[in-house]
Amino acid sequence: MKKLVLILLLAAMMLAACGDDSPKQLAQETMAAVESLNAEQQQSLSCSGEIFTAAYPAGFQLTFSDIIYQQTGLQDDWARVNVTGTMTGGMRGQSRSAPFTFTIEMQKQGQDWCVTTVEGL
Repeated sequence: MKKLVLILLLAAMMLAACGDDSPKQLAQETMAAVESLNAEQQQSLSCSGEIFTAAYPAGFQLTFSDIIYQQTGLQDDWARVNVTGTMTGGMRGQSRSAPFTFTIEMQKQGQDWCVTTVEGL
C-alpha cells in the first residue's frame, strides 16, 4: 500500500511540474493525502491550512479503490469535484469496506487551486 501511495504522490508531483493545475488533479492529490493520513500534505493542499481527516489511532490503515472523479462545478475561481468509490479502513488485521461519496470544494488563490472543504469525510 505504501508503494501505491508513493507512486500516486510522485505521479501527482510530475503532473504539477508539467503545469496541469486542474481541479481534478487537486482532488486526486487530496484523496492521496487523505489515504496516506498525511497531515502535512493535507495542510499544504488546504486554503486555510486545515487537516481533512480526524485523528486516527496508531496502526490505522485507510485505502480507497474504484475511485471515480466527476467535476460538477467550475467557475473562474471556484470548483467542485464529486469523488465516489470504495473505502476500506481498519487495524490489527480487521477492516471494513463501504462505498463513499465525498464532495471536494476548492477555490483559486492566485494561479493555484486549494481545497476549501471536503464534505462527507
